[in-house]
Amino acid sequence: MDSSLTFTVSGQSFSALSWGDENAPVVLALHGWLDNAASFSRLAPQLEGMRIVAVDLAGHGHSDHRGVGADYPLWSHIPDVLAIADQLGLEKIHLLGHSMGAIIATMLAATVPERVASLTLIDGLLPAATPAEQTAEQLRKAVLWRNRKRNGLRQFASIEDAVRVRQTGFDTISADAAEIIVRRALKAHNEGWVWRSDPRLMAPTAQRLTLEQCRVLVEALDAPALLVTARDGFVDKALSASQELQKHLKVLTLEGDHHLHLEADTVAAVVKAISPHLQQVLNQEHNSQR
Repeated sequence: MDSSLTFTVSGQSFSALSWGDENAPVVLALHGWLDNAASFSRLAPQLEGMRIVAVDLAGHGHSDHRGVGADYPLWSHIPDVLAIADQLGLEKIHLLGHSMGAIIATMLAATVPERVASLTLIDGLLPAATPAEQTAEQLRKAVLWRNRKRNGLRQFASIEDAVRVRQTGFDTISADAAEIIVRRALKAHNEGWVWRSDPRLMAPTAQRLTLEQCRVLVEALDAPALLVTARDGFVDKALSASQELQKHLKVLTLEGDHHLHLEADTVAAVVKAISPHLQQVLNQEHNSQR
């Protein structure tokens, strides 16, 4: 059974879901883009000997939207995660991330390595890179998106309608798995339903990292790290197979799509893949504190 939590960071409310014994070691879970904490609903209860706290990142799920004039670059989530870890009393953080959440976890571990005890990444590692010569064009996309005229909130007559729309998105996901995410992503409105998420999450990123900057992030990783990729997922296959990458983290590839940790037929394989890694790093931390 999951339980709900609320955190306040710089006046902004963050919601979270928690599974496991409250006295067990905490693993902080970060979801993917336009997902929410419920995406860990099938995985978390099967991870024994630990407490999984999955946060709705800013603008997602039941968490507040950013203020007027703000946006959502990936690195903007790092201070939020650190502040939530502080409120949980975590001096060292065990991070579990999927997709965008895995990218944020990687960036956090690279920039504040003294706070990260371990990384467990599911089909996500690095942000999309843009060559330096495309900087102006990337910025132009973001500026034009901000200035364009928009219609009102998209409304759905039923949750089933929203599930069907979610299935036509950028990734492959079953109706069963999509519904788990969608139910937490909707709110009632005018006898129908609308997305809770901030529409600004759809904006093009104003500034992307270059390939060289992404390489530096991986080289900066110091904590024990495991990357689980999906055979039909998003992580670049050449990247995950590179010997250079595997100097800094262990890589396992499993059958499945991008949401393999949420799909009923693949979640067991994810549990089997990540449980030994998590148990090992949690035991090491426990022994070091004795």
